[in-house]
Amino acid sequence: MRADISAGLPYATILPLTTELRQDVDLRITVQPAEQNGLRETSQIMVDWPQTVRAKTMGAVIGQLDDATMRVSTEQLAIVLGVGSSEGDADVLMDDLFAALRNPGKTD
Repeated sequence: MRADISAGLPYATILPLTTELRQDVDLRITVQPAEQNGLRETSQIMVDWPQTVRAKTMGAVIGQLDDATMRVSTEQLAIVLGVGSSEGDADVLMDDLFAALRNPGKTD
């Protein structure tokens, strides 16, 4: 997964997907295959393993995750990165982040 807002950069911080399902890792989000997301098998978003990679080494886009899955993965990534110290802070952060992603360049 990768945010559209960073599409022009020569690198991206991504959350890999895996078909090796692990129930013993809390920060994994299970995603069922669907036409929208392009997955062929049940997979997990590896929120516990963010990676920064060069854009030219990334493969083609296979699909898009639904808004609910993106919100959960973003909230869990904020926990992994230590952004926001409480659930209330994380909610405000996520609301601001989603507003910015939906309206790039708009400031209040």
